[in-house]
Amino acid sequence: MDKQIRPYKNRKASIKRERAIMVTSAAAVMAALTLTGVYMKEKNAQEKQDEFSIDLAQMENNVEDRYAKLVDELVPPVEVADKGNTGTEIKVNIPKIEEAPMVDGELDYMPREDSIIDFDVAEVDSGMVEIPGLTDIVEEPIIEEAPQVVPQAFTFTEEEGLIAPIGNEVLMHFNMDNTIYFATLDQYKYNPAVIYKAEVGNQVISCADGIVIDMYHNEELGQVVVLDLGNGYQATYGQLKDVNVVIGSTVTAGQTIANVAEPTIYYSVEGANLYFGLTKDGVAVNPEELM
Repeated sequence: MDKQIRPYKNRKASIKRERAIMVTSAAAVMAALTLTGVYMKEKNAQEKQDEFSIDLAQMENNVEDRYAKLVDELVPPVEVADKGNTGTEIKVNIPKIEEAPMVDGELDYMPREDSIIDFDVAEVDSGMVEIPGLTDIVEEPIIEEAPQVVPQAFTFTEEEGLIAPIGNEVLMHFNMDNTIYFATLDQYKYNPAVIYKAEVGNQVISCADGIVIDMYHNEELGQVVVLDLGNGYQATYGQLKDVNVVIGSTVTAGQTIANVAEPTIYYSVEGANLYFGLTKDGVAVNPEELM
């Protein structure tokens, strides 16, 4: 029995020795790694410190060498002004500045000699400073006004009467006392003008001497021309085309002023016609009574 227990004790002691050796080895490895890390950290810190360190002694020597070289290159050398902190003599040369002679016409402008100028308040165009090209007095050309054209005065009278602006066939008579029937509109209403029957393209003439004072277009009368005959009389022509006068044109009795146009929708049933109205001081009068 004693022989069976001994191998077991020997194996147990061997295992203890192996464990001790392993623990010792691990401790040694950890210590070595720790020392290595500390060494590398200190080395890196030293290298970074060396990167930012400045050799002041070397810098001072470089400055002295460049300072001495700069002094030697001064041409021409003159009296010594200062030796500075380095002990090297500084040779200073201050060239004499000669004023250039004044050349006539060199200045862009000259003040007036006959006055004392306060340049703090002097301004261009104030008369205090003369600047060629800016303050030269330029005489502006005198522009004569064109004579005003006075329209010829017309003096229409009832005794002179009117010329029929187109043929004598009346489609609808003037009537401001009673209403008359308008076929296109299918209604009765007052008629402040004479509606002459006409053909498209018939010539329309001036009923008297006068001047064109207005031209316009509307849906009912189409193209319209208004003549001032004088003494408050005005003649209105409607349903026109090919108008050959303009506002301001003077016309004589019997002169062609336009042609008859296609009728507007207000006179589609009545057909082509000439609308001719006459007013005295703005009040409609019967033009047939003055023909």
